[in-house]
Amino acid sequence: MTDLCRQSKVEPGKILVAPFLDVCRKLLEMTNAFGTAFSPVRKDISRNISIVEATQGYKNNPSVDMFTMVLADVATNGAGDGQCACSLLWLKRAMEFLVQLMANMMGDRSLSMNKAFSESYDKTLKPFHGRAVQWLIYGVTKVLPSREFCEKEFGGGEDVYTPGTEFVDTFAPVLKELDTWLRANGLNDEKRA
Repeated sequence: MTDLCRQSKVEPGKILVAPFLDVCRKLLEMTNAFGTAFSPVRKDISRNISIVEATQGYKNNPSVDMFTMVLADVATNGAGDGQCACSLLWLKRAMEFLVQLMANMMGDRSLSMNKAFSESYDKTLKPFHGRAVQWLIYGVTKVLPSREFCEKEFGGGEDVYTPGTEFVDTFAPVLKELDTWLRANGLNDEKRA
């Protein structure tokens, strides 16, 4: 996954769509370890990936720059619900949550899965969620599998820490650049879902 991150960020001010979405899909696969309670979140992430992927500029050229593609789509279709810009915003937020979750798990090996999940959610997604979604996420935290189970699903014990940390260190700056760009272009809608 770290190599895909590097492929998505080829130069400053440019994020390639295809490798970025491939990283998002890989992270989405990893959420299977969270069990069926996480299914609505997985479905939402998958839908956002599909909307970004279906954007006209990407279909014709999978090596297109994300920023160029989104601006062209906003000019044609706007930035509302169901459009590329809105889906990219929510996809970025979901990826920030998953990267923060990995950072929490890699940074403190004594942290329970529930605690790592809750702290990550509070830091990344909670400010953008209304009460109903917050209660849904609270319910998910109550039925998460153990940290040990998740580590095993991610590849097993100590073997997950070095590549996990390297991935976080590589993908977090890509997400930060995307966040900065969305804000600079007025595409960071902060209304609650």
